[in-house]
This record gives sequence, C-alpha cells and structure tokens, in this order.
Amino acid sequence: MEKSQSQLKKFDVIDIRLHLTSLRVLSVSQDLSSTRNMSLAASDPHKLDLMAENSSLKVKLAKAEKSLRDSEERLVIAQVCSVATVLCLFWSLVTLA
Repeated sequence: MEKSQSQLKKFDVIDIRLHLTSLRVLSVSQDLSSTRNMSLAASDPHKLDLMAENSSLKVKLAKAEKSLRDSEERLVIAQVCSVATVLCLFWSLVTLA
C-alpha cells in the first residue's frame, strides 16, 4: 500500500512539473507572439509611408509623361507650320517669276 502511495506521489510530482512546463511554454509562445505583433505594428507605418511615396511618384511620372507628349505634339505642329510657311514662300516666288 505504501508503495502505491509513493508511486502516486511521484506521478503527482511529474504531473505538476509537466503542467508547469506547459505553462512556461505557453508564456514563452505568448511573449513571442506579442513581440512579433509589436514588430509588425512598427513596420506598418514604414510600409504605409513607402506605399504613399510610391503613389506620389506614379502621379509625378504620369504628369511628366503627359507633359512630354504635349511638348512633342507642339513640336510636330511647329515643324509642320514651318514647312508650310517655307512652301508658301517658295510657291510665291515661283508664281512671281
């Protein structure tokens, strides 16, 4: 009888140690989870800043591309007008001669 009580006490001690170990593991995993969440929260503003900067640069690029297209269009119009003016002057000279 004493032997079985002694064994039960050993099992109780083992059970208590196992329970304490489980609690420690749970505590450590909660700490890791909390640390991870804080790390993610700290990186979120930086990520948002980069996304905002990216959007701003895309808008600037679109404006620059439109400005370039407009400038090229004005250049072509100016070149056509110059050629037309030269042709008109040439035609005037030819008809006067």
